[in-house]
Amino acid sequence: SYWILGTLLGGIFGGLFPFALEGIDFIMTALFTVLLVEHWLANKRHTPIYIGLITSSLVLLIVGPGRMVIPSTLLIITTLLLLRKQIEPQSPLKEDL
Repeated sequence: SYWILGTLLGGIFGGLFPFALEGIDFIMTALFTVLLVEHWLANKRHTPIYIGLITSSLVLLIVGPGRMVIPSTLLIITTLLLLRKQIEPQSPLKEDL
């Protein structure tokens, strides 16, 4: 309910305050770069990163930069779901059950 309420309030009051989008492209690039580096350092398996890079690059070449976000996201999610068993590390606790 807090998500719905926040979205509703943002929609109502968002137009009342001026908001400049200058620099948002740099901020989003920096955010995703930090998330990538943190994931790389925290995990020994980098398969999801490689899947994301390869899939996004292929979709970029096929459909171009203006239309790549949704197809690449769907393809990444589908690939990760199909390879889930191979990607997820096996916990010793799961085997004992």
